[in-house]
Amino acid sequence: MNQDGGSGGRGGSGGGGRFQKRPKRGGGGGGNGRPTFQKRQRGGSNGGDREQQQGKYFKESGGQNSHAGGGHQQRPPQQNGGGHHSRTSATTLAHMTQVRFADLPIHASTKKAIREVMGYACCTEVQSQALPVCLGDSDAVVKAKTGTGKTIAFLVPAIEKALKSPVGRGQIPILAISPTRELAQQIAEEAMALTRFHGREVSRIQCVVGGTNVKSDIRKLKAAAPFILVATPGRLNDLFQNGGLDSMVRQLQVLIFDEADQLLDMGFRPAITEALRYLPAPGRRQSYLFSATFPNQVEKLTKDALSSNHVVVDTVGEEEQTNTHVQQYSLVCEHSAMPAHLWKFLQEAKSKSKDFKVIVFFPTARVVQYYAELFQKLGFPVIEMHSRKSQSVRNKMADIFRNETGRVMFTSDVSARGMDYPGVTMVVQFNMPPDAAQYVHRLGRTGRGTATEGQGILLLADFERSFLNKVRDLPIEPLTKLSEVEVADFDPTLLGAVRKMNNLTLVMAYQAWLGFYNSNLKLLRWSKEDLVAEANDWASRGSVSKARTEFLAAKVAVAVDVADAVADAAAVVVADVEDVVDAEDIPDRKMTNIVLNVV
Repeated sequence: MNQDGGSGGRGGSGGGGRFQKRPKRGGGGGGNGRPTFQKRQRGGSNGGDREQQQGKYFKESGGQNSHAGGGHQQRPPQQNGGGHHSRTSATTLAHMTQVRFADLPIHASTKKAIREVMGYACCTEVQSQALPVCLGDSDAVVKAKTGTGKTIAFLVPAIEKALKSPVGRGQIPILAISPTRELAQQIAEEAMALTRFHGREVSRIQCVVGGTNVKSDIRKLKAAAPFILVATPGRLNDLFQNGGLDSMVRQLQVLIFDEADQLLDMGFRPAITEALRYLPAPGRRQSYLFSATFPNQVEKLTKDALSSNHVVVDTVGEEEQTNTHVQQYSLVCEHSAMPAHLWKFLQEAKSKSKDFKVIVFFPTARVVQYYAELFQKLGFPVIEMHSRKSQSVRNKMADIFRNETGRVMFTSDVSARGMDYPGVTMVVQFNMPPDAAQYVHRLGRTGRGTATEGQGILLLADFERSFLNKVRDLPIEPLTKLSEVEVADFDPTLLGAVRKMNNLTLVMAYQAWLGFYNSNLKLLRWSKEDLVAEANDWASRGSVSKARTEFLAAKVAVAVDVADAVADAAAVVVADVEDVVDAEDIPDRKMTNIVLNVV
């Protein structure tokens, strides 16, 4: 499974015959309401069942939302920290304690960096509970939500441990493993800030992630061993196997797992198991495992990677699994009406405040790409963020969204955890999330800190209604959908935009759509035939002609074992598909590979 959650399995029973569109489901809707859509009573037909204290990085004269003028608003200049951004900056004052960094038993240079570079005086709740444990000799398991100061909570004690137990030349004392490139880079930035006054050897930080030049990583490692190495699992194993990293971690002092549940959700368990083979055994190193949730697979990783006498620190508690102060809503409508509802949500957010900032989550990277292009054609500029963008582009887009207001980001789950985007006023989840935990993590991008009132909207297709059962314990209020007339009024505008789109964008989104829902057949109670019929219904509303859609459906049917449709589509000439994929002379036998490669 890729980190956008877009891969689907293969296998299952085949079917035959030409696929028919399923009958339309759902009915007419109510009137306008809040947000302009009205809240429905629970049980209605559309509702389903049922940081720091001193203004970190900002000049004291201006808060991060004190903007003037129109358009996209810039945040004020940062205080002392240069271009550095912290994952905790959006939680200003929200998780504060009276525990002062100045009173902790840590190196004076670290205290100076915390005070002068990062602008902190007091610890957050997570830091006040985790630091005393991690500064000891025990391994630590810390249950903590994102945006609460976790990074400092594990970096400060790791630095202390490494300073007190120097390693030999060419050895790396600290290794931090992160699930995504963005989180890894943020950890590295925090580390650079914390080691600012420590001197050259200690302030040598290296971040190694996928999507960058591995040869460059190897050259840097060979030139000088970093004091702290931050890595994603795939690149870490590349360097173990081909870059000589195995010989540089024999004296490792501290191993850190950040967002452990996300690491495992994204399928990194085999890579982590492989990486552990190269590291000193538990007991010969200190380990910190930080995670927002603790499913069984995280418990198993704890047993494998940490010593048996580890200490558990729970800063969340059973009753605090999500942001209770965020207003949560759901809306269920026909799949074809979802763009109209999203358009309405965004227009309302824009009209309410010039400082609006909205994140919209989609199931896969290709679906993000499709809707980003669609809304651009509709005249609503959005920032497009997903794993298929280059790292440099993602960094640039993240900085724009972080530092400006009046922005909307369309994203996959690469933005669901840990990313510091201050002032997000609304999160929309378009189609069902992979699970309830991911719903919570996405929701956590809004309402961070005391200054931002957050709002979350779960926008589901009618066939996804059963997902509401998974989040029925959360305070989610149903909204009334737009009327059929209102949706119909938007359709000509939508169709005009779709006709301007690149065919290839729709084709690739079609494949990714199939992959995502193929992994959710049980929840949806679909057969394989239902899956392809729904996908065809979705694609037929786009710019791919009916003949091309049927041909692609036939090829994808083979990929997901839906069967004999190839014979039914045999009359469709390959030339039709060649136009779609913008290629020449593609033999029929290669078409299946093309389809599989873009899922």
